Amino acid sequence: MDLDAFTSHYHLRNTRSGQLAYVDIGSGPVVLFVHGVCVNSALWRRVIAAVQHEYRCLAVDLPLHGRSPARADHNYSLATLAQALGDLLDDLDVPVVHLIGNDTGGAICQVFAATQRERLRSLTLTNCDTRDNIPPEPFVRTVELARQGRLAKTATRWVHNLNLVRSERISSPIGGRSHRQTRPFFPAGRRDRENTFTLVSVGVRVSYDNKTSTIAPWLCRHAIFLS
Repeated sequence: MDLDAFTSHYHLRNTRSGQLAYVDIGSGPVVLFVHGVCVNSALWRRVIAAVQHEYRCLAVDLPLHGRSPARADHNYSLATLAQALGDLLDDLDVPVVHLIGNDTGGAICQVFAATQRERLRSLTLTNCDTRDNIPPEPFVRTVELARQGRLAKTATRWVHNLNLVRSERISSPIGGRSHRQTRPFFPAGRRDRENTFTLVSVGVRVSYDNKTSTIAPWLCRHAIFLS
């Protein structure tokens, strides 16, 4: 599914958590897809294209991402973002879902599962943050920048120089010096060395053939979900 086709399914809802943008595609049991930091719901478009004939696919833009506007008074904690998922489902009159999360979205899904477990048909997590890995090590310095009030200025440089962001040489958030690091500052989109996704919910590793879209359909059809 290309971006134009995907974005044609966008909607905007006024929920208790503020305005939330989302796509709503397909029919059947509801699956809610939750993305991570620095991306949006389009992350899931190829997965949705593969399963839309079997499932109603909801993919949300988290607050401050995609088409969901930011509010100066909004709390962006994991707990508040998890509540926003519930508020969107309430507004759509969806009582239960298959919940799928990636990256920081996986951490939000874990909080949702702990606080609103009665709404889960299943929970599936691809590579994501966990209690002992949040923020992941490559992002620790990003959090430091935010706490120092320096992230916006630094992020502007990154936006205009994506090659710098993806390179092994970046400016240090402490002192402004360049240094070598073992991974790009933003590792989004990188596969681990075994070319697999880790499915935390079922404790297995499922190989894929360079197409993320092969994972969710396989899971859906073979019911490898955590009930």
